[in-house]
Amino acid sequence: MLILMLLTACNQGPTLERLGGPTMGSSYSIQYVREPGGPAPVQVQAAVETILHDIDQHYSTYRGDSTVSQFNQLPADQCLVLPPDMLELVSLGQHLAEQSKGAFDLTVEPLLDLWGFGPQARHEQVPEPSALAQVRQRVGYRHLHIDGQALCKDAPVQHDLAAVTVLDASALHADGYSTLLLILGPERGWDFAVAHGLAAVLVTRAEGGFVSRATPAFERAVKGE
Repeated sequence: MLILMLLTACNQGPTLERLGGPTMGSSYSIQYVREPGGPAPVQVQAAVETILHDIDQHYSTYRGDSTVSQFNQLPADQCLVLPPDMLELVSLGQHLAEQSKGAFDLTVEPLLDLWGFGPQARHEQVPEPSALAQVRQRVGYRHLHIDGQALCKDAPVQHDLAAVTVLDASALHADGYSTLLLILGPERGWDFAVAHGLAAVLVTRAEGGFVSRATPAFERAVKGE
């Protein structure tokens, strides 16, 4: 019996593991293939939940104690030291804003709230021109700048980390450019993607269904060129 158990253990192959749980007011579910000798599922789940907790702690606009919320609460001409991953994300966001001449903007949360789309939205109606003018004073990516390891603002702007299919070696860049192309719309987005050599597919609504267009860079990527 002991020999049989040892042989069984030696011959054990890869196994399909499943884990999940609550996170950020929703839930997560993961399936992965565990190779023999790989970490136990309980270890994997602990590591995953640590990552999810860190993301929620830093990026949630629904938590008053998150890093983003702390930055939003700062007055003008103040800075907040950020972890390296957040600085990388902000740096890419500012780069996309410059490339798109402000179409992509990390500071639009007050406008989203005013129109009824943001986490602090209260009304579902067309805003008054005076309210729009007042909120626009607190919006604009040029009010943000990185100083060393800190993010600074010269106006009381709020940082909104929000998100077409884009292929890129970096998931961060792929998601950022996908969001930018959605903001620009089908025509401006297509022109931007082609001009910047993005491997992208844009899907637009048409009578009776959808129409998709793949950029030349996407076609080359699919062909392995």
